[in-house]
Amino acid sequence: MKKQSSRSPDFSNIPGARVPKSMTKSNRVLEISKKQADEAFRSCLEMVRKHDVDSYLAILTMNKKAQPEIVALNALNVELASIRDKVDTRRGDTSAMYRLQFWKDAISSIYGLSPLPVPRQPVAIGLCSFASRADHNMLLKLVETRQSTIGDRQFPDINALSEYGKSTIGSLLCLQIDALARIFADTKVLPMAYDVAKDLGAAYAIANIIRATHPLLARGIVLLPVDVMSLNGATPDSLYKKKKLDEACGVTRDLINESKRLLNDVRSRIDMVPKAVRPALAATGTITDYIIKTVESNKYDIYSPHLQRRNPLLLWSLLVKKLCSKF
Repeated sequence: MKKQSSRSPDFSNIPGARVPKSMTKSNRVLEISKKQADEAFRSCLEMVRKHDVDSYLAILTMNKKAQPEIVALNALNVELASIRDKVDTRRGDTSAMYRLQFWKDAISSIYGLSPLPVPRQPVAIGLCSFASRADHNMLLKLVETRQSTIGDRQFPDINALSEYGKSTIGSLLCLQIDALARIFADTKVLPMAYDVAKDLGAAYAIANIIRATHPLLARGIVLLPVDVMSLNGATPDSLYKKKKLDEACGVTRDLINESKRLLNDVRSRIDMVPKAVRPALAATGTITDYIIKTVESNKYDIYSPHLQRRNPLLLWSLLVKKLCSKF
């Protein structure tokens, strides 16, 4: 057998599969063998590694016992996020709604809320096998929030963007906190910790929409909040044509200031989050901080190619923070 590289993550000892919650009278039980669970896990892991490398690196720094569940959760998030890229709503493509409804039904089946059969799909099997104790309400919130934003319409205001971040990234961070907390039986997570996670999700969403704007412009999409654009005298047309550059910088500056404010507030409350579960938040905090500093160093230029670059030191930053129990 070929010796595994010392640099490669070892996920060979993943927990065994389980039979999902079910109504025994409905004959809807999805029997999952160890082999099927292993294949689903590796499929989920590859999906995260390929489409969300920052989350993949973050998972490598987390407790190994919690990694299978967190991989499955992040694979679902990748699956949901990719739906927007697979459809063109400008041409009346409504398939995104059906795909998101598929996941609402799948989650309901996996967690025993529906008599429908559990889909034989890798992410669904991954959730069945490794995330059986995940909060299904948070998972449904992930899907429902994506449904509410189908259509690529601008956020009406910065508060709507903030709520979107809380319901998507914030919910995912809460799920990761739970996954880590279950590994450490003596770790009690208080509601305030979830509030910190959700506010961090908001900070990330506001910063990330700046990074996403230039690629989205190439597809004819503007998602920046209407109120911030109006206050600065910018319009979608001026962004498309690269007119009113000072106004565009004003939009970016206002958004960055709000993201920075939220991030600083999160850091001031980090003591509310037990040290054992802080790795669930570390990557999002580090990435948000990196985006803020990159935008500032590029003088709030929303068109700067530097905004598309990943943090090359992310893994090392996470390892240092883990050793020091810092966020």
